[in-house]
This record gives sequence, C-alpha cells and structure tokens, in this order.
Amino acid sequence: MSNPQLENGYVRIARELVDNLCKYRLSGEEWQVLWVIIRKTWGWGKKSDPISLNQFRELTGIKHRHHVLRAINKLVEKGVTKKGNTKPATYSIVKTYREWRLLPKKVTAPKGVTKKGNRVLPKKVTKVLPKKVTPYIKDKKDTIQKKGTSSSFSRFKKPTLSELTDYIKGNAYNVDPEAFIDFYESKGWQIGKNTMKDWRAAVRTWNRKEGPKITPSQRQRENDPFTDQEKKDFLKRYKEKK
Repeated sequence: MSNPQLENGYVRIARELVDNLCKYRLSGEEWQVLWVIIRKTWGWGKKSDPISLNQFRELTGIKHRHHVLRAINKLVEKGVTKKGNTKPATYSIVKTYREWRLLPKKVTAPKGVTKKGNRVLPKKVTKVLPKKVTPYIKDKKDTIQKKGTSSSFSRFKKPTLSELTDYIKGNAYNVDPEAFIDFYESKGWQIGKNTMKDWRAAVRTWNRKEGPKITPSQRQRENDPFTDQEKKDFLKRYKEKK
C-alpha cells in the first residue's frame, strides 16, 4: 500500500517557480520529462545531472525513444531546460521563468486563402450519382413484369414433340416437327451465338422459309442466321436418313 513520507525523501521547489509552472502550458510527455529532470537534479540537491534516454523511458513509461527526444527538444526550445553536450547529456532547469518562451500556435487559414493571403481556387467537386438499384428476385424462376406491358422474361424451355406438333397443326404451318427438333438439337437450341428465347417464333420463321420465297432484305429484317440453303440441305439429309 502506498504511504509517501517526507522522511523517505522530498524535492525542494520554490513556490514562485511552482506558481509559474502552473500557468505554463506543456504537453503530457513534456511534463513527464520535466519531472524526471526535477527529480534527478533538485531531488538530490543538484543543479544539473547526466540523464540517459533509458532513464527517461524507465521513469516516464514512454516506450519510444523518439517520443522522449521530441519532448526534450521541445523543453529546450521553450527555454525551460538546458541540455549539455556530454554523453549522456547533462540536464538542468532554467529558474528564470521570464525567459521561458511560448511557441506560436498553428494558425488555420480561412477557406480560399493561404497563410500569405493569396487566393486559392476552389477545388472541383465531383458529383456522385446515386447507385442503380436492381430489383430483388426471390428465385431465378420468378419473372419480372414490365410496367405497362404483359410481357415477361423467363428461362427458355425447349418444346416437346407433342407441343410442337399441336402448335404446327393448329396454325397450319408447313414445318416437319421432328426435323425442326433434330435441327435445333444439333445447334444446341441456339440462334447464332445466343440461346433461343421463343421456339414458337422460330417455328414461324421456319414456316416462312419453307413457304413462299422471301427476298434477302426480308431475311435481313427477320435476323435469321440460317439461310434457305442451310435448311434445304438439312432437310435433304434428314429425309435421306429416313
């Protein structure tokens, strides 16, 4: 249990000096270093004393050497302490408190003006656009209904032979359902580089190819990657296999 007693030692400091130390502004590390110097000098009835950096660190608890050196240099710069050129350096307290100096505080210049009074051009402000919000989809099978329309986007499902046959017969198209399925199976149900989106549209395009002849400009408008000759060759090979 702590029980400080004067009989165990004390430091004699003039009250006038204490009064002025109370008014003098120092940082926390500067106060710690100053008290080490007071303890090692006046605490032993000496005017000065050689103090190593390790002693400063041990007594103050400051871990880094450069923090101790920074505090010492500030005290010397302010004229509160003196530092000798010996190794280790000798330190003493400057009792003539009227010679202590106050370092100037950092001055923050107003916006648009430098410390010398020169105008500074305002920095360009980059406008940040709001992020695009993607609608939440609970499941991949769910569809997103377009506002004001009845169309929807869903995953492509290839038709069965019965579905295809019913659709062709119901519309009286000139399309062989088995040949249609075999043809697009060989293509991986792709039109060009894209997966087929609507097999009914492909049936209608196939029917137009097998029905009345169309001009190249009409074919270009329909954007069908398979030419008439391609389909004729396929149908020919298909019939030969049968």
